[in-house]
Amino acid sequence: MKKIGLLFDERLSHDRKKVFTRNMTTFKVRYSLDFIPSGLTEDSLIEFLEKGEYDIALIPWHLYFSWKKAANFTETRVMGYFADPLLQFEFQAVPNYQNFVLLDFYHFDLDEIELLFRMMTAKSDETEIIETFGKTAHFASNEWYQTDQETAQCIDVLFDNQIFQSFSYQERLPNFRFFVTALWMACFREKHVHPTDTASAKVMIAEYGKRLMIKITFQSPTLTSKDILKELWPSGEHHNILFQEMARHSDFLKISHFPKTRNISISALFLPSQPSLALNGEVRGFWIENRL
Repeated sequence: MKKIGLLFDERLSHDRKKVFTRNMTTFKVRYSLDFIPSGLTEDSLIEFLEKGEYDIALIPWHLYFSWKKAANFTETRVMGYFADPLLQFEFQAVPNYQNFVLLDFYHFDLDEIELLFRMMTAKSDETEIIETFGKTAHFASNEWYQTDQETAQCIDVLFDNQIFQSFSYQERLPNFRFFVTALWMACFREKHVHPTDTASAKVMIAEYGKRLMIKITFQSPTLTSKDILKELWPSGEHHNILFQEMARHSDFLKISHFPKTRNISISALFLPSQPSLALNGEVRGFWIENRL
């Protein structure tokens, strides 16, 4: 079991502290979660992490933005989180990070936060969807081929799956379709030449308890994690509308870049709380990482 250390956000209001503490205590045993001593400076946090006690360290968003050495620490995966409203004007210049993880502990309810913990502790990208939703979930998969770049018929085939026919998802079907169409366009925007029997992309779906994940893996020789971060940065200038569409129509977006294989893996959560419907100006969590 991976060990997680959490640095408490001392800037939370009294009421939010109570809620946040109660929620995190729920995960304390289940995920081997410990509270990191508060009042640390950036250097003392790095010294603390160098002891190797934790696989993952969660720190408040404002420290994650400003503590660049800690955020880029390699021996422990350091991730940012927010547990109260975070507004777009609080984002300034895009940080020079290879990885940027901002977990949403404010809009998500307790069961939904657990999905984030499962994603954090997944053994690999290949097993992420199963580890996040469990073996008892409903799964479906599809493959897109080079010939599919001339037609979006493969999208219709995907939506013929009975997972999307559930009454629970009828009102969100337009969001799903917008999201999957953006995935399709991202996958085929560069016309790669693949052998006819080799898939251009693999799409997987998992559903359990009105919670849904859509995941795609495809190859892109040009995209990097820094490029994607710039496109998703709330206050940035956006040149690739596809990533903005993915973020707009999903509740949580995780994008991994694999430099050695030039693969891009995109995972999106669609949740009952629907944080994507939050008031305009509120930031939602997203996860960009460079995987070796």
